[in-house]
Amino acid sequence: QMICPLGLEVEKFHACRNDCILYRGKEYKDLEKCPKCEAPRYKDVKNDSRTKGGPVKVAWYFPVHPRLERLFANAETAKLLRWHEEGRRKDKMLRHPAVGSDWRSIDFMFKNNFGYGARNIMFGLSTDGMNPFDMVRTNHSSWPMMICIYNLPPWLCMKRAYLQLAVMIQGPKQPGNDINVYLEPLMDDLQKLWNDGLTVWDEYTKKHCLVKGMLLNTITDLPGRGCLSGEATKGYHGCVECLDETVAKWLPNSNKMVYMGHHRGLLRHHPYRRDKESFDGTEEHRQLPKYRDRKQIFKEVSKLKVALGKGKEKVPAPAGSLWKKTSIFWKLSYWKHLTICHSLDRMNITKNICASTLGTLLATKGESKDSLKSRMDLEQMGVRPELHPITLEDGTNKLPVASWTISKGEKEKLLSFFDELKVPTGYCANLKRLVNMRDLKLNISGMKAHDYHVMMTQLLPVALRGILP
Repeated sequence: QMICPLGLEVEKFHACRNDCILYRGKEYKDLEKCPKCEAPRYKDVKNDSRTKGGPVKVAWYFPVHPRLERLFANAETAKLLRWHEEGRRKDKMLRHPAVGSDWRSIDFMFKNNFGYGARNIMFGLSTDGMNPFDMVRTNHSSWPMMICIYNLPPWLCMKRAYLQLAVMIQGPKQPGNDINVYLEPLMDDLQKLWNDGLTVWDEYTKKHCLVKGMLLNTITDLPGRGCLSGEATKGYHGCVECLDETVAKWLPNSNKMVYMGHHRGLLRHHPYRRDKESFDGTEEHRQLPKYRDRKQIFKEVSKLKVALGKGKEKVPAPAGSLWKKTSIFWKLSYWKHLTICHSLDRMNITKNICASTLGTLLATKGESKDSLKSRMDLEQMGVRPELHPITLEDGTNKLPVASWTISKGEKEKLLSFFDELKVPTGYCANLKRLVNMRDLKLNISGMKAHDYHVMMTQLLPVALRGILP
């Protein structure tokens, strides 16, 4: 109701309840049931098959073309879209994605079709699951997909005014590996932008011009990367860099997989390579895994014969395969020429590490990584004997004091730092309201991603001075 009167289109597609297809195009548009799993398209109202209810599942697509036309129709915005070519400082410093190897290689390889055009747009796609109802205990996951424009200055490209909602996948269940189905309308638009382009009126130069666009990369967390790229992000091949050379170990007590051997990326004679006690009790003499370029990966992925959907026609990837599917992004002709297609969200990773660090330091129940099960795993691996649990006469277990264990007085000193902290407006949240000096607790769940980033990189190192070595 708000954006349609502005000339911005919204396309609503019915989806199969098992995520097999979208009811779009001549092939599926008028069908009453899914041709793959035979699930009905509409809800059964009062068990009367003659009465159509609403669609079982819906997805919304917001076309990119009309939004680009409106951006170029404003002279100020049209000038900003040329900033990557005309406004940035061109030196050897990495100040903008235009300096990156992927951007420069695309400009060189497709210089007659796409490269070196000041108006051509580079997009970034970001997605993650969210609960739109803001109820913590509600198991609901809707997936919005946002598009950003890298041509803009770095201080504007992530601002709300320039972000575009491209796809909205309705919950309550996440699409998972079947997200390919919902990306079909967006891929059609991106292919059209790359091959044919879009003729728009440029208010800055006062003339019609041809604009082309391409998707430079995606930004997600690790599970989201697995959904978009089709890579295995868990199990014995869970490292997206090492692939089949991943060093994985199953911890039976903690009931989870851990990935070791990452210090093989250090220099050949680095002392950490011979440090048995600090790691898993072995010396590391291996080199980094062999690099695979995108063309090699495409040859392997294209051999997969995977049928998407959660119905009876589903055909999963073979057991132990490095890839779960052939990602829909391979349809883009330039995708195999990119080096870094899927980026991990650094703020999300920082948030997880900071929450685990604070939970372990303060020994918060349910959030500390230092538990009896983790100590039992150390004992089973035969490393860190000083941390192995001690069984008392009454049968209970006692955990020896570790180097990161802080006393009650040290907890008071740490939390009083945050309780008395005053920061400039906009620097981060008011951390004082998260501190409970009576119970010596810090409400970690009340912090946002930016607060975790400031805490981990700037505040926590200062707060720990005089407490830990």
